Amino acid sequence: MRHLTDRLIIALLLLIISIFINQTQTFAFLPTHSQAEIKWERYSSGGEEFSVLLPDLPSIATVYRPNDTPEKPKRGRMYSTYADGLVFLILSFNNPNRAESLELFLDEVHKDELLQFPGLHREWTFERIVPLGGVGGKQFRIKPGNNNDAGGIVQFYMTSNHVYVFAVIGNDLSKVSVNEFLGSITLDGRAGAIDIAGASKNTEPPKFTLASQTPSPNGACQATNRNPVLMPKETTHKAIVITRPIPNYTEEARKHDVSGVVFLRVVLASSGKVTNIVARKILPDGLTEKAVEAASKIKFIPAMVNGKFVSQYISIEYNFNLY
Repeated sequence: MRHLTDRLIIALLLLIISIFINQTQTFAFLPTHSQAEIKWERYSSGGEEFSVLLPDLPSIATVYRPNDTPEKPKRGRMYSTYADGLVFLILSFNNPNRAESLELFLDEVHKDELLQFPGLHREWTFERIVPLGGVGGKQFRIKPGNNNDAGGIVQFYMTSNHVYVFAVIGNDLSKVSVNEFLGSITLDGRAGAIDIAGASKNTEPPKFTLASQTPSPNGACQATNRNPVLMPKETTHKAIVITRPIPNYTEEARKHDVSGVVFLRVVLASSGKVTNIVARKILPDGLTEKAVEAASKIKFIPAMVNGKFVSQYISIEYNFNLY
């Protein structure tokens, strides 16, 4: 009888162990939040000839070319988004009947006259010709600098009415998402793509608080211990700002000859989003709101500590001058 009891106990223990192992194996294959797959979708925009796969709805900002004036605008559009340590960019410039050469745009971008990339003043190297649907293109490689600056791959294309620049910027260009982006580019205005401009109209304007109304002594929301917001000196590698859009002037501010500085403090979050925007110095007639809008569209590589992305404070000044 005792032997039978012992056998039953052993069998019961083995069953419990087996169930535990099976549950452990099952949970091991469940994706965690950090491992969740990025949902890539095809995007385009009204009046554009391109379509491309992107990991998120991109923001839209104006890019000002050299010699751009209100009387003779030579502006372009920048579509940008972030995912997994990489910034994805599309620049679009009207160029009816190929009035200006591709080399002119190459030179403007190379000299950093177009984008004011804080983290990309680096050596550019031509890599290869990249033909696409009968359109000739050129690919360049941006070498990273010595101060943890990002590198990148940039492709230029000229269609009948546009010049397009596609760029992916980051510290690790061996990621699958680099080819996911560059390999998906089309210049035939593919139908069925999500309209960037239309989708952007449904997004809420960025929120901000005034420094006088913010309870935190640092002028930003208090962080939790699980996700602290660090000062730049507390990080292993500071956040790398890739694009910093220029805010537009408002008509009301022009009428009233308003000029001055808007001073913001924001968090460059580990998610790649700009959060906790606090206005420490403001201007009237909508200029503070325009500065906040521009700040919300900043694209960056998040700061790092011991190989992990972290959130970091940063201060930003926007100067508004009529002349």
